Amino acid sequence: MPYIPIFFGWSVWLYLAVGGGVTGLLWWRRDGWMRAVVSVVIFCCVAYPVQLAGMHECLEGRPPEVLEFVFAGLAASLPWCFGRWKWPIPLGFMILLFAGTYRARTLAHSYHGDHITGNPEFSSGSFWHTSITGQRPRDHEKVKQFRKSFAQEELQDE
Repeated sequence: MPYIPIFFGWSVWLYLAVGGGVTGLLWWRRDGWMRAVVSVVIFCCVAYPVQLAGMHECLEGRPPEVLEFVFAGLAASLPWCFGRWKWPIPLGFMILLFAGTYRARTLAHSYHGDHITGNPEFSSGSFWHTSITGQRPRDHEKVKQFRKSFAQEELQDE
């Protein structure tokens, strides 16, 4: 399995510090504007790392973009869900951040299996869950043809 960079340049602790600090503002002030600002920052602090966790530097595919919007949308709704209870908000943020990055990384790794790919050009169709997971049944003949043509192009470049 190839190495998949998860937090290009930013460590998970920086995302947690920004998200945790912003959610901590809700203890200080609980009006609608503050909740809206916290929601936007939390959305970005979850969507960006989930997207980066699924980035792939190969042709096997990437997890669907809906994945980052689902986790980020859930995280952005946290300030609006818990009325007087404040402590579940940072905890929910951390859980959604780690669950989203783990899910994106796991899906990106799964595309290198013998029977699964994330690239529609290498597939022999699609599963019912393709729009959710991005996983497609691998067509080994298409992959062989691509690798042959790629090797020929490299020989011509030399």
